[in-house]
Amino acid sequence: TDVEEFCRRTKELELSKGLISGHVWSSYRPAWIKDVKYDKTFLRRKEAIASNIHGVMAFPFYEKSQISGVIELFSQEPFEEPVDDSLLNLI
Repeated sequence: TDVEEFCRRTKELELSKGLISGHVWSSYRPAWIKDVKYDKTFLRRKEAIASNIHGVMAFPFYEKSQISGVIELFSQEPFEEPVDDSLLNLI
């Protein structure tokens, strides 16, 4: 299925600044994309569109004040603009 292809493509990519998760990892700050359909920098754009994924939100999680990972959340709806920074920081 298209979602399986999106997951396969995700596993192929290494954590880098070219990925939203890589950006979050290096900046230590949450990030979001309103709609990947219009963001040509999103490396999994083709697979996301085929899977009906539009909005993407990513945020770091910490262990003892060190970043230990990044969680990405996907939405079938585009995010409203603007995403509230206080919401991103709360997550």
